[in-house]
Amino acid sequence: MAAQVVRVLRHELALLDDTARVDQLLEIADQLLSRAATDDELPLRRATGPAADLTALVAQELGEVHTDDSGHPQEDPTTSFESAQPPSVSEADLLAAFRRHAPHTRPRAVQDVRRLSGGFSKETVRARVIDEEGNGTGIVIRKIAPGRRADGLRPEYDVVSFVAGSGVPVPQPLWFDEHGLGSPAFATTALPGRTVGNVWGWTQSPSLRLVRDLARAMGTLHSLDPGGLAGAPLPPLSSQDDHLAAIDEREEVLRTIWRTDDAYRPVFARVLDWLRRNAPQDGAAGVLIHGDFALHNALVADDRLTGLLDWERSHIGNPSEDLAYLKPSIDQAGAWDDFVEEYRKAGGPPVNTRDLAYFTVWQDLWRGVSSYRIRAKFVAEPTQLSDAIAGLLMSPRFLARAAHGLPQDAHITADRRPAEC
Repeated sequence: MAAQVVRVLRHELALLDDTARVDQLLEIADQLLSRAATDDELPLRRATGPAADLTALVAQELGEVHTDDSGHPQEDPTTSFESAQPPSVSEADLLAAFRRHAPHTRPRAVQDVRRLSGGFSKETVRARVIDEEGNGTGIVIRKIAPGRRADGLRPEYDVVSFVAGSGVPVPQPLWFDEHGLGSPAFATTALPGRTVGNVWGWTQSPSLRLVRDLARAMGTLHSLDPGGLAGAPLPPLSSQDDHLAAIDEREEVLRTIWRTDDAYRPVFARVLDWLRRNAPQDGAAGVLIHGDFALHNALVADDRLTGLLDWERSHIGNPSEDLAYLKPSIDQAGAWDDFVEEYRKAGGPPVNTRDLAYFTVWQDLWRGVSSYRIRAKFVAEPTQLSDAIAGLLMSPRFLARAAHGLPQDAHITADRRPAEC
């Protein structure tokens, strides 16, 4: 494993003469090589015998996993790393699309086309549309990445269109194009701001005002009647059968990639078993869920929330799912009670603490499996640094966090009656 990492890193470094970029890669390299060495030692750790409890099992299977429990904002190169890939669409392509779909904007030119970082399944491109008077408007294009399924993009556009005007800050939808840009794509206005966090938490200290903005946005979203929504990118995750099917799907992903002695398999099995035993029962009213309501999808300007991005995992489901995604970051700010109060004022339903505990584990397991699949891809074909980062660094962190969210005995919860706060 370590030898594979070294080959990819040497290739990446050979392409660069940017000192800052090289320093960033070297920092990532230290983490990758340390993680690869830990994984290479896994057979020796297993030879020490079966772990007696969950804490010992995590330590044995995952070794030392970098985590930061201090609650302090930090830059994290594993999530801030950006590939320098060029956009797959040109200025001429976008100008033709705007002239087809939005002739009223009188587009004269498209300028400053650049690809934004983030996302494995979608390509996100930002540009400026220049009208006849020379005025420029920022736009964003969401486009299916090569080799990815295209069936979820139209529902994502429909969800953004449904939410726009509700009080939830989203980009203004402009048009959807099925074929004109080489693959399905849609355009929205560009919103001001930047992200102030990543999947692990804040990268700068938040104010209480910003925390309340996030709470109002989520509460408003969960108060919407989804009856007028034609569809969503993902199927519903509301009933107990829905949850059990989703758990089975995650386990099937693992079965396609792991061997009997595969890394982390016992920890995955323990977490999957706990989720299956504790899947929420039927009863929670289905609401529209963002599905990835976390700081890396929130834009902030002048200490105010300006937009929620990336609705590709939206669906009808349990409100605790969105709450669980964001709660670790709100806890870092020490503002959970303030968040819940503002969330309820905005129309959010009562918070079910047992469902919240379930989804806290579920969201880390879901991400852990997705990252672990990328790890398998890297082991089979070690050519992409992004695969090494997601597979070697992010998958054990997600899995360890999911395991730490379980009760120490990891048995079924005896009392499944709703508990609200």
